[in-house]
Amino acid sequence: LRHISLLNLISKLLKKHIFNILRDHLFPNNSSLIPNLDSSPVVPQFLLLLLVLNTFYLLSMRAHLSEFFLDVKKAFDSVSHSILLSKLQSLGIPSHILHWLLSYLSDQSQCVRVGNAISPPSSVPSGVPQGSILGPLLFVTFVNDLNLLPLSSNSQVFLYADDPLLLHTFSLHSNISSTV
Repeated sequence: LRHISLLNLISKLLKKHIFNILRDHLFPNNSSLIPNLDSSPVVPQFLLLLLVLNTFYLLSMRAHLSEFFLDVKKAFDSVSHSILLSKLQSLGIPSHILHWLLSYLSDQSQCVRVGNAISPPSSVPSGVPQGSILGPLLFVTFVNDLNLLPLSSNSQVFLYADDPLLLHTFSLHSNISSTV
């Protein structure tokens, strides 16, 4: 089951306000590049262009490339609330926003409706709600430090939501499995 939020107007306005606070805090110099993480086609197009230009540049330098496209199964559903809140705290998010987010993420439940039949409520112990403006921003915050992983100098990580890409350059004489 996928946790999709159906929210009322007041809730949407409050989440939009929290989104703006988080966005402005997390991306103070380029928040205009991220107007709506969940719906803007500009972000994936920009990242694709960056990847293509980088690939052409490396090929023009006669580098050999390996591109590893990763797909994390149920990525939005597997976000640990405690780790996410810890990351937000380390990024300097004000405590009153952290407390609100803790309340927002805690004690969530979901049920399924098919026709007139409704399943019993099921607890949602992890994840960020999809269908909410906060979901993609919270997820990006959760995975944003993937590009800080200790990789070889020949490797780069490109992030777009839950689809990371590892780009690795190598010579024909190197052992690719040992450098990745």
